[in-house]
Amino acid sequence: SYVQGVKALQATYGIPTSCVIGHREAAIPTGRKIDSNFSMAKFRAALNK
Repeated sequence: SYVQGVKALQATYGIPTSCVIGHREAAIPTGRKIDSNFSMAKFRAALNK
């Protein structure tokens, strides 16, 4: 799953959950990418479990 993969990367490279961003958040210009059915808030919460 995405959660397991990102957790592994976080553990290996010391990445805090606050630094995990989605492509919608990184895309320039802002608003160029949309992910209406993917909640980064829920994803980050799952990373913190």
